Amino acid sequence: MSGSDTILFPLSSIDQAGVETSASVFGYVLAEAIDTEALRLAAFRVIEKWRLLAGTVEWANKTYNIRVPLGPISHDRLRFTTSSATVPLGITYPTLADDSAAVLNRPPLTCFRHKDTPNSLSGHAKNAHPIISIHVSVFVDFTCVGISCSHGVLDGTGQGMFVRFLDDELHGRPWSPPSFSPANLMQKVIEDLNTGNPLFAEEPAMLANLKREFPPLGAGSLAAFAGKVGYEYFWHKAEDRGIFLGRNVVEKIVADAKRQNASHGRMSISTADILIAWVVKTIYEEEELYEKQQVALVSALSIRSTLAKVDKGIESWPHNAVTPCCSALTTQAAIKNGHVADLAYLHREAVDGVRTVPYMQSWIRHISTQGRPSVPARRRGVDVWTFTNQVLARPTEIDFGVPIAGFFYFFCPLQIDHTTVVNKLNGGYMLNAMLRAKRWEAIERAVQRLQVEHAEKA
Repeated sequence: MSGSDTILFPLSSIDQAGVETSASVFGYVLAEAIDTEALRLAAFRVIEKWRLLAGTVEWANKTYNIRVPLGPISHDRLRFTTSSATVPLGITYPTLADDSAAVLNRPPLTCFRHKDTPNSLSGHAKNAHPIISIHVSVFVDFTCVGISCSHGVLDGTGQGMFVRFLDDELHGRPWSPPSFSPANLMQKVIEDLNTGNPLFAEEPAMLANLKREFPPLGAGSLAAFAGKVGYEYFWHKAEDRGIFLGRNVVEKIVADAKRQNASHGRMSISTADILIAWVVKTIYEEEELYEKQQVALVSALSIRSTLAKVDKGIESWPHNAVTPCCSALTTQAAIKNGHVADLAYLHREAVDGVRTVPYMQSWIRHISTQGRPSVPARRRGVDVWTFTNQVLARPTEIDFGVPIAGFFYFFCPLQIDHTTVVNKLNGGYMLNAMLRAKRWEAIERAVQRLQVEHAEKA
């Protein structure tokens, strides 16, 4: 593509603050076969309209960019691959109903993503690889559909936009792509906050939490992180599975927690706050108590609503608009002996403390003066639990014409240990979690108790 028939769109510094090495995959397990060609054509029509996604990643002017074509595009700007097998998937899935509670096994990544699909922006730039990749694996009993994108181009919200536009195309509904211009609005907001007058008298407390959990990248911090992840995978046999909690099951858990929280006169807590707290407390309730064991909660938090106060255009920004949100430290003992509501409230305090423009300014100034990427902290005596709430991204709001038997999220090339991703599914909630094998046993026992409880009420 020549410069005259393209626009060069620079990615922001947030797009290149660590996520640029990774890819995000939405994985759908469908209960029946689908019209694969109809899916391919609908996805291509989305890329034709949302022209930025037809572009190629390019390194220029000391930053990654998307070279966006203005004229006609060929079908190879969408990577669409398929595979088929004459055998079953080898995993069974229960009916996901309002009173259901179940642990779901995740199919391997190869069911959702072609092995040659790159993760990083540099990998996409190397061979002008399409930004969006879709892979369909057909089995005798299930069909797997994976939608993959470099995280340096779209975050979960942006990828969720693509899914909803794809749903519109599949069902003949009109839609409009996000607005686009050669300037990067996010970068302008970042630079304005970085150079503007300080909006805070002293460093926000939540920034100290972030510095604690995300030290600068260095030999020591990287070795500690890699060592801990390896320890969880190889010693504790960490594995990624799903937890489905039906509508009625969630309502009971949430009502109990909100009632307890209100009895203390505290600010409201959300369903996501409660569900991630439920996961952690369920696990610690069964583990041996270590009095000095500390615990930190870290969430990947969308900052669109906050930065929209600076520029309203950020409200519908499809690219990366996420910051780490880190709670104050608590202890295993406090969680084990407390209520789900207490841990949910700790998480909510952190979320509300981060969603302010002064905090955003302090965070932007911190990462710009640090001068190098950060790495998740891993240290002896501290469990770090990482969460992503994708409910607002709405990746499961797509009708393939057949029931969705399961939804799984993949962060490639490697999912960090003790990460939980929250989504809605079939009226309930789907939690994808990477946990130690022993901790999965605790979750399975809790799920069995929920099954019995709701079967008795039915």
